[in-house]
Amino acid sequence: MNVQNLPSKGELLFLINRRVVVTKVYKTFNLVKVKYLEDAFDFFVDASALTNEADYTDSLTIRLFERDYDG
Repeated sequence: MNVQNLPSKGELLFLINRRVVVTKVYKTFNLVKVKYLEDAFDFFVDASALTNEADYTDSLTIRLFERDYDG
């Protein structure tokens, strides 16, 4: 999402490939409080991480870089 056009409260967007609803916007920090539609808890993300379409691009988990990761 273009951080110049921050989302609005209640807007439905995607975080990677999962649908989220915006619960609060912090314009000063370009942070957005969101929650997955199927979950009850809110969490913060950078506004630029949100998109209008799902992203199914292959990626690696950062956990692969942990020493004790068993997979």
